[in-house]
Amino acid sequence: MSQLVDRVFLAQPSTLADADNAATSDAAKLPDPRLVGLKDIVDHGWFNTGNGELCAGFPISARDRVLDFGCGAGAATLFCATIGAHVTFTDSDLPKLEHVARQVKQSIAQSWRGFLSEGLPLPVADGSISRVICMEVLEHLDDPLKTLKELVRTGESGALYLLTVPEARAERLQKKLAPPEHFAAPNHIQIFDNDSFANLIDQAGLCVESTQSMSFYWAMWFCFYWASRPRDEHATDMPTLDQVQPPYADVLTSWAETWQLLMASDNDHAQSLRHALDRLMPKSQVVIARKP
Repeated sequence: MSQLVDRVFLAQPSTLADADNAATSDAAKLPDPRLVGLKDIVDHGWFNTGNGELCAGFPISARDRVLDFGCGAGAATLFCATIGAHVTFTDSDLPKLEHVARQVKQSIAQSWRGFLSEGLPLPVADGSISRVICMEVLEHLDDPLKTLKELVRTGESGALYLLTVPEARAERLQKKLAPPEHFAAPNHIQIFDNDSFANLIDQAGLCVESTQSMSFYWAMWFCFYWASRPRDEHATDMPTLDQVQPPYADVLTSWAETWQLLMASDNDHAQSLRHALDRLMPKSQVVIARKP
């Protein structure tokens, strides 16, 4: 079939199979915002087990050797492991890495390796990877170009790269609402507009194959999140995603309910509205690139 997602937001790998069940059977109960967000991106072609695409244009097969750099909660890694690929995954957070390793160990991955990423170079051989995933990571780095060049080193000729960063319009709106700590290490210290992100990818030696955008739902969810929380609750250097936990404010679950109703509508105008809003202010910009 998120947190994609962080990487799509806060989803645990075990929730991937449940994304289609985001609607709750209890009419009196508001939906889980995470599952609504997962269902939203699945509807847009992410985590497609039917054709093996992690996202549209980024196929995974059992022959692939995948590197997921900054795997977070592990949704992308686990998708690739479920396809039966060879998977290597890395993160700077040891508990998250151990959690992903336990999940992957139970999968049908042909081989797997997880390691704590504490700096460059990565312990990955030159030209040994056919699929590289780096989602919602580069915005956290002092030198994203250096890291991206290192990921290019690991890819074989013709390797595909799935690269995502927060979209600048949503980031700039959140900057008016979020505490300063959200735009300081270890959170977001880079903001990429479309041109600067494309230029970064070009400088690293990759060729852009396609671009996409996702997810207005999450862009607005985070705006409502910041607006609903006292600022002093976030005066910490803890990563934002480790702070955002249920129970959620009423405005957040109400927003999830509204978006769920929109997704469930069979009205063509409703679906056109979803796509238009994703273009207007997506949470993330997505690039699929290829190593020459």
